[in-house]
Amino acid sequence: MNKCKKCNVEMESGYTIVNDNIHGGLKIARQQKGFDNLKNKIYVEICPECGKMELFISK
Repeated sequence: MNKCKKCNVEMESGYTIVNDNIHGGLKIARQQKGFDNLKNKIYVEICPECGKMELFISK
């Protein structure tokens, strides 16, 4: 896990960006089983203190 550059605390991982079919947009959600090994998936880490997010992809 990475540390927030602003708060210097460990960022929370285990989030991803998914389609929000109800509202027609995107949302950040906790990863579910079966999504761990997908290629080109966007992963999100969130700082629990300030809410800063960092995005990265798997290759």
